[in-house]
Amino acid sequence: LGLIGPNGAGKTTLFNLITGFLKPDRGKVYFNDKDITGWPPHRIALEGVARTFQLVKPFLRMTALENVMISALSKVGGLEEAEETALELLEFLSLSDKRDWRASSLTIVERKKLEVARALALKPEVLLLDEPIAGLNPKEVDDMLETLREIRKRGVTILIVEHVMRAIMNICERIIVMHYGRLIAEGTPSEISSDPKVIEAYLGGVI
Repeated sequence: LGLIGPNGAGKTTLFNLITGFLKPDRGKVYFNDKDITGWPPHRIALEGVARTFQLVKPFLRMTALENVMISALSKVGGLEEAEETALELLEFLSLSDKRDWRASSLTIVERKKLEVARALALKPEVLLLDEPIAGLNPKEVDDMLETLREIRKRGVTILIVEHVMRAIMNICERIIVMHYGRLIAEGTPSEISSDPKVIEAYLGGVI
C-alpha cells in the first residue's frame, strides 16, 4: 500500500500516530481488530507493527550485526538465536560482508538497508517504510524495489511513503493520497495517476 502526497500532507505524522510516537486528538488506531490507540511504540512494535525512519538512526558505534541483533532479541529466546536471525537478514539485505563494520562506516544506502533489517528482525506482520528509496540512484532503486517484493512474498504487509513516483507506481497494488492531513484519493496506480484531484494536489497539474 503506497502513501503519497505533497510535503506537509501528514504522511510521517500518520506513521507516528500508527506506531505510538504521537497520540491522536481523536479517532482510534486498530491492528488485527485490537484498539492500540495510545500504546507506547515498543509495545506496538512487539504486537507486529515495525517501521523505518526517514532519517535513519542506527547505533553508530555498534556493528551492523549488533544493530540487527538488538531488534531480534525482542522476539527470540537468546543471543544465539538473535545472531542467527540477524545473519539471515543481513544476507537477505546484501549486507553480510559488512556484518562486522560499525554502522558509522556504512554508506547511506547501506544504512537504509540496515534500517530495514532491524525492522524485519522484529518479525512484523506490517512494515511501515518512510522514504526508503529517497537519495538512491536508479540501480539502487531497482535493487530496493526487488527487496521489497521479496519481503512481500514472505507474507509481510508493506505500507510505504515515498516521493519517487516511478517506484510507487511500480510496486504498489493500491495507493492512498493525502493532502493537508486528509485522504483525497484511493485506488490502483493507474486510477491514481489519472485522478484530477491528485494531479492538482500532488503533481501540480501536470502528469
